[in-house]
Amino acid sequence: MKMKTIIRYIMLALLAVMMGSCSIIYEDLDDCPSPPEPEPVVNTTDVTITYNLSGVIESDSLMEKSLGSLSSHNYDSYFFDDNSKDFALKTRYSNQGTSLTIQGEMNINKYMNVAITDVKETSQVTLSDSSSFTNFSINNILADSIGSHAKIMYYALETMNIDTLNREFTVNLSPMNSVVEVIIDTTAATQIVKNVTVSIDSLYTGINFSNDFLYTFSRKEIIKTYPAVAIEQGKLGFVGVGFPSPEEWYYTIKAALTTGETVYTRIKVEEKLKPGEKRILEIKMNESGTIGDQELQQNMGMSVITTWKEGHTYEPSI
Repeated sequence: MKMKTIIRYIMLALLAVMMGSCSIIYEDLDDCPSPPEPEPVVNTTDVTITYNLSGVIESDSLMEKSLGSLSSHNYDSYFFDDNSKDFALKTRYSNQGTSLTIQGEMNINKYMNVAITDVKETSQVTLSDSSSFTNFSINNILADSIGSHAKIMYYALETMNIDTLNREFTVNLSPMNSVVEVIIDTTAATQIVKNVTVSIDSLYTGINFSNDFLYTFSRKEIIKTYPAVAIEQGKLGFVGVGFPSPEEWYYTIKAALTTGETVYTRIKVEEKLKPGEKRILEIKMNESGTIGDQELQQNMGMSVITTWKEGHTYEPSI
């Protein structure tokens, strides 16, 4: 056999082996496991948030007779995107105590959380549009004279950077408004006084959350206290609930007399009313239905006393 023929057979044999090897390799690759899928991106996580009411204003019998029980609270929690300030999520839990723990799944993000209690149950205030954190606020209703707040409201602002590592948060809420109790000893004026009412003025009118809890004063308004409660022989108690005061503030005692006259005594309190404070003011009425100078001095203030016949209108200067 010629050498060229031998070489040709050898080349063909090698080619056949190579083709068979390729087929085997292809079949082996076909049997190999697929490469692992990339892990999915985690966008949500389980979150636990505990809300606690701190600096709770302790109730007493006078407050309970005026406001009712203060043991139950309704929590509203608003979440806003920390970057865009847009509304992201809201939760509401009714009839809770001074502590509430919530659990749920939330998107991983950095939020500003505004937590408030009993705002919707307080008809004397309004909540601004919650679609954005910008200018998010609570304000007294627009009126020259409004009733006392029906509830002690609490609030907090907390920044929450929620991710897979940060999933548990504790938020402490502080009182948003304040309480004033006016106790009047009417023993000396029992024969001449038919009716007594008390009002408060020169308090803040709202609170702006987007401006670092800045209390606002947009107008002068009168806060009417709850009707008189007989707390003991000859003593009447009045409860007023409103926002704290910028500086000094006033309360006005209106006494309707059996003579047909009405006596107004307006008293200035020079020490500001603080958030969450319960201020108790005790004062004596003299036999004419007015408040004596000595009593006024003890209450750190001054008075404007005006006597007016029925049928006329008197509006105390504020």
